[in-house]
Amino acid sequence: MLQESVVTSSDGLKRGTALFNTDILSNPNLESIPFQAFSGDKYIIKKRKVDNYGGGNSNFIWFGDIYTTDEKTFLGTASFTVIRGFIEEAYIRPTEL
Repeated sequence: MLQESVVTSSDGLKRGTALFNTDILSNPNLESIPFQAFSGDKYIIKKRKVDNYGGGNSNFIWFGDIYTTDEKTFLGTASFTVIRGFIEEAYIRPTEL
């Protein structure tokens, strides 16, 4: 979920703080993540694939596609890089908004 601390950077892109539970991301049964964007609109990130690296399941990259809540309209992509159970880097790119 994106928090209210949204800023527009010098390149015109909106940036904000997101809170995710990495235990949820590492769940192999997770197929989608609902989230609320800057404007309060709701979307879904559907899992595309997960690439594990290193030992165990604490190091991985979770890839997904962003859709409207009815899952009919593709809006962009998302990725979460998790290292030792912590999100190192995350991108939510709503290219179609």
